[in-house]
Order: sequence, then C-alpha cells, then structure tokens
Amino acid sequence: MTGFFNDYWGKLEKVKELAHVGSSEIIGRGISAIFWFYIASQVGPEIFGQLSFILGIVSFADAFSSIGTQNSVTVYAAKKIHVISPLYIISIIIGSISTIILAIVFNRIDFVPLILGYILSNFAIGYLLGKRFSKKFFKFTLIQKILTVVFGIATFYIFGYEWILFGVGLSFLIFIFPIRQMISESNFNFKELIPRKGFIINNYILQILGRTNGNIDKLIIVPLLGFIVLGNFSLAFQVLAVMMVVSQVVFKVILPRDSTGKKSAALKKGTIIIGIIITIITIGLAPTVIPPLFPKFEQAIEPIQILSLCVIPGTINTFYLSKFLGIEKSKIILISYVISICILSVCMVILGEIF
Repeated sequence: MTGFFNDYWGKLEKVKELAHVGSSEIIGRGISAIFWFYIASQVGPEIFGQLSFILGIVSFADAFSSIGTQNSVTVYAAKKIHVISPLYIISIIIGSISTIILAIVFNRIDFVPLILGYILSNFAIGYLLGKRFSKKFFKFTLIQKILTVVFGIATFYIFGYEWILFGVGLSFLIFIFPIRQMISESNFNFKELIPRKGFIINNYILQILGRTNGNIDKLIIVPLLGFIVLGNFSLAFQVLAVMMVVSQVVFKVILPRDSTGKKSAALKKGTIIIGIIITIITIGLAPTVIPPLFPKFEQAIEPIQILSLCVIPGTINTFYLSKFLGIEKSKIILISYVISICILSVCMVILGEIF
C-alpha cells in the first residue's frame, strides 16, 4: 500500500512540475511572440531585420561570456554540486568586458542591459530548473516576459525603435532575486571547478557552437541580401520558435531527470506526435494567416512553411541533447554542431547568391 501511494505521489509531482514549467514556457513564449509580432508589424521588415541583427550579436556575446551555461547550471544544481557561484562570477566579469567593447564599437547603450541580462537569465533559470523550483520558475519567467512587453513598448513609443532593445534588456533584472538565493546556497570555492573542467569546457564550447548555429544566418544574410530579407527571415524564425515551444518545455523537464537517471519515454513520444500535428497545421495555414496579419511580410510565407519541417528533427535533437548533457558527455553534440554550422554556412552563401 505504501508503495502504491509513493508511486501515485511521484506521478502527481511529475504532472505538477510539467504543468508549472509547461504553462510558464507556453504563456511566456506566447507573450514574447505577440510582442515581437507586434513590433514587426509596426516597424516593417528592414527595421525588424536590424533589431534581429543586434540580438544576434548579443546572443554571440552572451555565449562567449557565460562560462557557466544554463545547461551546466541545471545539471550541477540538480546534483547539488557547489560550483555555480564561481561560474557566475567568472561569467559576469567576462560579460562586463564584452558589454563595454560592443557598446563602444556599435555606439549602442542597449548592449549593457541585454548582455548582462542574458547572463542573469541563464543562471537563474538553470538554477530554478535544477532545483526543480517549478513554481518560482513559473513566477519569474512570466514576470520577465510581461516586463519585456511593458518596457519594450514604452521605450518604443517614448524614444523610438532604437530604444526597444534597451527596454527588453531591463526586463531581465527580475532574475536578480533567484540569483541572490543561488549565491547564498553555493560556496565560492574555485578549486571545485578543476575536476569538472572537462564537462564545463565542453558544454561552454557546445553553447558557442549552438549560438553560432542559431545566429550565423544573420551575419551571412545582411552583407549578401540586406536587412529586408533578414527581417522576413527573422519573422519566419519567430514562428518556428513558437512551434518549438512544446519540445523546449519537455527539454527543461527531462534534463534534470536525465541528470539523475530517471526515464521519460512516454513524454517524449507524446511530444513527437504533437510536433507532427503542429507542422501540418502551420504548412496549411501560413498562406492564409500571414497576409492579413503581416501585409509587409508576404515574402516570409514560404520560409515559414520550409522551417516548419524542422520541428520534428529539432524535437528529437532536444531529446538527445538532454540525454548527453545529463550524463555529462557532450563531445558528440559538439561534433554535430560543427557539421551543422559548416553545412548551413556553405548552403546559405551558395543558395543566397543563386536565388
């Protein structure tokens, strides 16, 4: 009888955890998507392309600055290994240097809150997920997304589109609160990093390659085809981000479980089925929905349909990413990212010039 109740409560806790993480991810990404869709409809493809280009640079800077990646923090928080605070200090120092350099080079002050905000977000979310504080994850994630809309739209209408990203960066300050808790529970013993340097470095390189894989298109498209094409392309990727919400929710739930040896087979199968349904719906509705909502972005219809085919392989990829990160083995992921970046870069240059 005791075993039955233990099994029941264990399943109930799993459902609650999935509900908190899932609802916060879905609602949060929904709010974020609506915000960026609204901004796109107001500024048009060219300005939207410029904003996407700056965010791509910020993403690169964050990847190089955050020695302690979100996935590393999640794994070590789940395993109660006290190396998070030293990683945070190192990341903040490097991030501050990156911020100063980019602010001077591009003459933009919005790099300051954006880069440091990204670092705060990485550590706070990784910590909350690793500790399985699903309620706090729900609260802070939702507040940050709401603040993105409030600050982003306020700066847009008060100061102009040039200040939108500054407002977005300010929204990340809410993560200071879980960061304070994270620091209070961890030791500042830098020697603890030495025996784990292999996993930390591999995961750091994996993060850089992942961000490169996700943003190299922006650096290639702008000089070859201009900001207007990038704007249409970025809208298509924003739609893809919405389509990938379910798999990202599941990834955040299964990573702590994979780190502790727990199985999630049924959850993974259900996620793939949902992905297939989402892909079919998107391909069918894109030509009907996009023109009335985004009359300036009709060139984005075909890219949206093509990118929707990435949902299923992207979902399967997140499962293997969680599996290898959970057992602290990431070399195979590093190799796959290198191959992906090479293929993406070559194909974009060749096909971009042809079409």
